[in-house]
Amino acid sequence: MSFETNSLYRFEGFELDPANRAFTSAGKLIAIPSRAFDLLLFMVRNSQRLLTKEELMQAVWGDTVVEESNLTQSVFLLRKALSASQT
Repeated sequence: MSFETNSLYRFEGFELDPANRAFTSAGKLIAIPSRAFDLLLFMVRNSQRLLTKEELMQAVWGDTVVEESNLTQSVFLLRKALSASQT
């Protein structure tokens, strides 16, 4: 997956730094797997519109054939990371 990496995204107390592949909350690094990071980055960059499952799969996994459960797992891990950092 190739994304531009020169932007820093801030939202709801989080900071997403594509250049350093870092995701933080209140300055504390949040560990998420690489594909989950790619998914979050794609969703943040496209936050103004509805994204389809197929679009997310293509953006994160490209032409690699993977099960839909990979997307489900990545979303689960993101939700877990986001909710854990809020407590």
